[in-house]
Amino acid sequence: MESNMASSMESNKESKPTVDTPEQIEESFAPTSVSLTKPSRRGPTTYLAIAGIVIGYIAAQEIALMPGTVLADINAKLGPKPYYYWVPLTGNLSSIVGWNLSGSLSDFYGRRYMLILGNIIALVGAIVCATSDQIWVLMLASCIAGFGGGCQGQASPILSEIFQRKHRGIVQGLLYISPLPFIATGTLIGQSMTKHATWRWVYFINIILTAVSGIMVVLFYHPAPKKRAGYSWSVSSMLRGFGHFDWIGCFLLAVFIAMTGLAIAWGGFGIHKWSSAAILVPLLLGWASLFFLGLWELYGTSHHIKRVDTGCHPLFPPSLFSNFRGFFLLLWVAALACFAEAVISGFWPNEIAILYTTDPFKSGRYQLAPGLGLIVGIIVAGFSMRSIKHTHLQLSAASFFMSLFIGLLATLTPNSIRPGLAYTALADFFGGAMKLLIVVSAQLAFGDEVIGTATGVLNIARGIGPAFAICFYLTILRSRVTATLPNRVAEAVLPLGLPMTSLPALLMAIASQDQAALMKVPGITPAVLETAIEATKLSYAAAFRICYYVAMATGLIAAIMAFFTKDVTPAMTDHLSVDLASSERGFLAKEQDGRNVGGEEGNGAS
Repeated sequence: MESNMASSMESNKESKPTVDTPEQIEESFAPTSVSLTKPSRRGPTTYLAIAGIVIGYIAAQEIALMPGTVLADINAKLGPKPYYYWVPLTGNLSSIVGWNLSGSLSDFYGRRYMLILGNIIALVGAIVCATSDQIWVLMLASCIAGFGGGCQGQASPILSEIFQRKHRGIVQGLLYISPLPFIATGTLIGQSMTKHATWRWVYFINIILTAVSGIMVVLFYHPAPKKRAGYSWSVSSMLRGFGHFDWIGCFLLAVFIAMTGLAIAWGGFGIHKWSSAAILVPLLLGWASLFFLGLWELYGTSHHIKRVDTGCHPLFPPSLFSNFRGFFLLLWVAALACFAEAVISGFWPNEIAILYTTDPFKSGRYQLAPGLGLIVGIIVAGFSMRSIKHTHLQLSAASFFMSLFIGLLATLTPNSIRPGLAYTALADFFGGAMKLLIVVSAQLAFGDEVIGTATGVLNIARGIGPAFAICFYLTILRSRVTATLPNRVAEAVLPLGLPMTSLPALLMAIASQDQAALMKVPGITPAVLETAIEATKLSYAAAFRICYYVAMATGLIAAIMAFFTKDVTPAMTDHLSVDLASSERGFLAKEQDGRNVGGEEGNGAS
């Protein structure tokens, strides 16, 4: 009996949950250089699964990039409404939430069902968008579609897992350029839609892509099941999982993104002044929620990343941010570098329209230069980063040269756009390399247990940086033009004979960009009109110049910080996380026996 009691006590002792120390957690997430397996021979089912995953990623990028290209036509057909700019903005904000929730949940439960769920949500949102007849309905539907698109973005960690680590640069580069038409020629496609068809084709295309992706994922993407901590997609397990889910962290994240997005939109588009309560209150609420999110994830949730028996599964495991050089510093580099690059991706089209041409098709052709430069930079970096090695030096150099060519844009005048085409192409060449290096470095900073979560957190940095950048640049542009335009125009046109009493009417006509109003200004002549337009362009060129200086300075700070990030070349090994080919299924056939390194479904110990 004593032996039985001793045995029972020993059993109870062994069954008691253990607490992992920070060192053990960090070690468990450290990348390994040991080659655990060679991939099985891939058959048609594997390639069809990969194709379905990539098509879903293309759909996610299409719904993020294309609505902005037809926004004016949407407002004209369904409005006009003063809040029309929220259509793409709500989609992009909800996409960030979708990225993070799906990343954390897929690390925990597995990626297949999360990807299927994301396709369903995206499909529902796109259908409602395509049939909307009011802008507010389109806004809400864009929020749904954006959330689903964020889930489709799990293609990035999924493809990283099913290829060897040494190939991740190539894999991520090819994935990044898969939406090539929308990245390089999105403006031209959008203008063609509004001219020859309807803006609804933006959403029709997304419906087609999402439906095809969903079907292919259901039929062909069958990673070998290996559950984490006894959890599965059964009803009882899901109910238990809901109790362990970090609902408080999810709420705080949503508040941060929503409030920050609201403040950025109102301030950036000039709806309210940055010093007004309408901006400061949501901005402070957003950053306060981020502060409390950090405290909650650090002290409020269970620190058990491998065991969740005694607490909730943290949305953001604390070990992510304790990796200072490998991840935390990389987040700052991503935010600052994307802040700088946004002056091209989000601001260069405005300069084209104001200084060089109002023809939408000609403007679209001018925007081909940075789009193509971005694609080439991504491909070159993807194929060369492992052979060049020293990824921290590559990232620092890419940020530096991107900043250099952004700074050269400050030399442009209203009479010469050709140098600008070269500068934007070269700046985005290095900007593309920078983006590729950042995502691969972030995914290699840890083991694959948190690759989805790490990619989601990185996506916050890459999204918040450009959002603040666009609003910051717009604020600079408005303030500088407001301060300098009246005096510059007056000094140019009054010596030509324009009456002083006509100057206010001329300035109002210039501000409204109304050609008919310009011709009705008393005392206007062709010479006065030409001179006034030239003075206006010079005022805007001077304001754009300041924006480029700010972007260059921010990019240089990112380059300095990138120098101190961690070199991930040693982690680019033969290691394979998920051998998808070993669990291939024939078309509608039963699952074959196979092996799965690390276990995709949950990516952790059972």
